[in-house]
Amino acid sequence: MLPEILLKLPFDRVEFAPGQTLPSQEDGESCLYILLNGCVTLEDPGNTANTVFWPEDLVAGAPDHSLKAASRTEALRVYASTLLSVAWQNEDLIRWLWQQQQMRQTELLSRISLLTKEGVHRRVILTLAGLSERSGGNPMPLAQKELADLAGATRETTSTLLNRMRRRGLVQLGRRMIRVSSSAALRDIQSLEESDSDEASAHAMAMAN
Repeated sequence: MLPEILLKLPFDRVEFAPGQTLPSQEDGESCLYILLNGCVTLEDPGNTANTVFWPEDLVAGAPDHSLKAASRTEALRVYASTLLSVAWQNEDLIRWLWQQQQMRQTELLSRISLLTKEGVHRRVILTLAGLSERSGGNPMPLAQKELADLAGATRETTSTLLNRMRRRGLVQLGRRMIRVSSSAALRDIQSLEESDSDEASAHAMAMAN
């Protein structure tokens, strides 16, 4: 949970609509955001380091990255110097900042391992499972293209895999929404390959409906 002191400080509370880009800097000083609700994606021009942030995350933009609201988002907007000046005298805030740093480092190492050791199907599966765990199992306001970028896959491959997961009851899909039924069950899957007959049957059922 967020340290109580954060909610009492006179930081700017700001709201962003889905798709809106959050300013990365103001007045020449690094601008930070502490998410209260909603979901934000951090994107770089090459789509190689995309990250998703959820409530209670601290996020910082940079000139060569963009922070984009994936859903309606409310955040506390702060400056790095302001946050640090408050943190040094509050043990709970220091602990929270340390946990944020540890979480970012763990996610970075996990992403590097995922991109270098796993095939594309496993990358999509494990990326989706990890996102679901970070979101607390709640519906994720992400488009399939955004998931594809995060997993280092094409949209076509990601869409095919998501539809296979849906037919197996592993996920629910909607407009800019993905919900995982069980991230643990998802992690147990080694392959989502289907035979030609399975694909034909699924297509026939979809046409009949």
